Amino acid sequence: MVNTLSYRRRLQQQQQQQTINDSFKLIPFTHKVGGHVAMFKLTSNGAICKDVTATKEQSFYEDLQYHTQFLPFIPRYIGMIQIDQEFIVIEDLTVNMKKPCVLDLKMGTRQYGVYASCEKRKSQTLKCERSTSRSLGVRMCGMQVYKVNQHAYDIQDKYIGRKLTPTKFHETLHYYLHDGQQLLIQHIPVLLQKLRRLALLIRSLPGYRFFGSSLLIIYDGLNPSCPIDLRIIDFAHCVTLKEMQTRVHEMSWPPEYPEDPDHGYLLGLQTLIDSFEQMYHSYSFTNNNNKEVEVSLYQNNNNNKDTTTSTIITTATSSFL
Repeated sequence: MVNTLSYRRRLQQQQQQQTINDSFKLIPFTHKVGGHVAMFKLTSNGAICKDVTATKEQSFYEDLQYHTQFLPFIPRYIGMIQIDQEFIVIEDLTVNMKKPCVLDLKMGTRQYGVYASCEKRKSQTLKCERSTSRSLGVRMCGMQVYKVNQHAYDIQDKYIGRKLTPTKFHETLHYYLHDGQQLLIQHIPVLLQKLRRLALLIRSLPGYRFFGSSLLIIYDGLNPSCPIDLRIIDFAHCVTLKEMQTRVHEMSWPPEYPEDPDHGYLLGLQTLIDSFEQMYHSYSFTNNNNKEVEVSLYQNNNNNKDTTTSTIITTATSSFL
């Protein structure tokens, strides 16, 4: 009898331990469209685990917790976890979406961090100069968009993004909001409201730098009632005001104007605001005049084919700064 109870107790303990182990198992995250850092999902709650070994990402997330007005613009920070290596745990922004459509935008005119090597600084500077990062303050780093007419995703990577001209970049934004049948115009007013609010917040954070960070735009390709979302991610090379004040002498490449907000990031936000405003006004104009609503902007160059556009979209200027 004692042996039977002892066996049952050991079996129960083994089952409980297995449950704990299973809850901390990692599975691949399938909706990552940009970046090179490993990302996984926890099987227990679906949260995202991101490898942060030897990065500053944890400290930046923790610093932003004190800026409550900023929290709606970053994934919810859950904490740290150790599974063979260190991961930060953040919410999955695509949870409950049927067909997540994700646009990863690399923001700012500078991508290398303040402690970067000479080689890294050189390579990142060249990427900015040869892409829309330098002129627009933003470049496409990855995209997946669900086309209902094809019942499939169209996926574009960072290498396509680096080759885009300013005009092609604006066309890519249009393509991202097009489901293959129509422009999802209902998302633009909400998106513009979020972008303007984010610009005000960035302006209110002098000393902070968002070098190398990305801006994610996310919507559900099969659920029009699901609101479009906008979040900043990837803080491994970002700088807080405290760090700027206490460690600037340690920085290999300190910011040129350390007491200012991140002007390069603000330029990228203004580019997006101008583009989506132009897109919305162009749609409204053609609608009001009973013209064809959809223009040839939809014919994006997934294979680097030339496309035509029935409207001239001006690039953002630095007047916003």
